[in-house]
Amino acid sequence: MLMSLIVCKKKKDSTQIMANSILREFIHLFFDHTFQLHRLFGLLYLLQWFTALIWYFKNYNTFINSSIIVTLPLNGVIQSVTASYYVKFSPQNSEYTLPYYIVVQNMFYNTILMFQWIYYSNQYYKVYIPKYIELFFVFLPYYARQLFPKTRFRDSVQQEKKITKDLEENEKFYFYGEYVTIAFYIWSKHFNGFFLNYVRYLDRVNDLQIYHVHLMLICRCWAVTIALFTHTLAVKHYISQTTSFVLYVISYLVTFYSWYQIKSIFLENYEVFFVTFIGVVVNLGVKKLHHFYQLALLIFFVAQRYGYHSLLD
Repeated sequence: MLMSLIVCKKKKDSTQIMANSILREFIHLFFDHTFQLHRLFGLLYLLQWFTALIWYFKNYNTFINSSIIVTLPLNGVIQSVTASYYVKFSPQNSEYTLPYYIVVQNMFYNTILMFQWIYYSNQYYKVYIPKYIELFFVFLPYYARQLFPKTRFRDSVQQEKKITKDLEENEKFYFYGEYVTIAFYIWSKHFNGFFLNYVRYLDRVNDLQIYHVHLMLICRCWAVTIALFTHTLAVKHYISQTTSFVLYVISYLVTFYSWYQIKSIFLENYEVFFVTFIGVVVNLGVKKLHHFYQLALLIFFVAQRYGYHSLLD
């Protein structure tokens, strides 16, 4: 009996120590005196994301008319801006510093993600997106990509080998992970991005399809913003790089559930699928031609939407 009480007390003490340790790390992550704005908005983003996910499933009708449609992706942009400032002014020899170019380019992806959130909101679309903004983000967003640093997954892996042993121990895993990431990027750019924006531009998306696109957007918020947070946790050795990468992969895989639910959209818009696929080929072949191809598509789809006479107006 006495031994049982001693064992129970030790377990209780161990649990208390663990709880205190978690609380200390939580306070350090989000309430440390350095770069408070970035930390607090980061915590807010996590709360917003989980709220959006629960709200989406619990009461979609109120979710689509809520301000979180705008504030969640807007906070993603704020996070990328403050993160860029944070990394730029961190000591260059800090073992916890993420590569600056990786953080800065995230501003671009958060911005085009915010556009798509608003674009797929019937409530906010007509109010907040002027025609010229719509044309730019639907057809020509990667013209602005030139303003941000470009990175390759392979380069980031080599950079992170300097600050963690996890990548060296799982080199084969990351070898295949590189190609998975490239595949996700190509699909996301051309189909999560261009294709969905094209069919929205032509007003060929019904309410059920928009419902599944919103789940896709929630998952992409993880892939674009929260994945950078889990990546930071890995750099700071709270979790492994493998765990961070697996969470990133899962966030993208879930988007294919939505694609499965709206698979008919490809047959209903076969010509849009075709020109999008041609865009993939052009992009993988001669990247410089892709900008001209997108400009040609802008002319083509404007004519589709308003009639060919509109090109002469």
